Amino acid sequence: MKTASSRTRLIALAGALTLVLSSCNAVTGTYTGGNGSISLELKSNGGAAFTVMGQSTDCTWAQEANQIRVTCEGDTTVFTREKDGSLAGPPGSLFEPLKKK
Repeated sequence: MKTASSRTRLIALAGALTLVLSSCNAVTGTYTGGNGSISLELKSNGGAAFTVMGQSTDCTWAQEANQIRVTCEGDTTVFTREKDGSLAGPPGSLFEPLKKK
């Protein structure tokens, strides 16, 4: 019985560790457009820097499932995190997919 109890605890610990690791913010980092004229840095503290053609703006960001909401100067843009890890801009926008450096 002691072995079964130890296994149960080990499985529970592994499950908890998986949850903790999956909730770590893997989206943080710097994303750029293909030609480098657009850059989005998502910081672990919820801050962000959005740079277009060398002009940088301080922003904030939040994640809900595969959607990243970036708010700069009161305007919010919603990016979708694709399966390859890139961020796609809103449908119909001029944003090309941003790829993580």
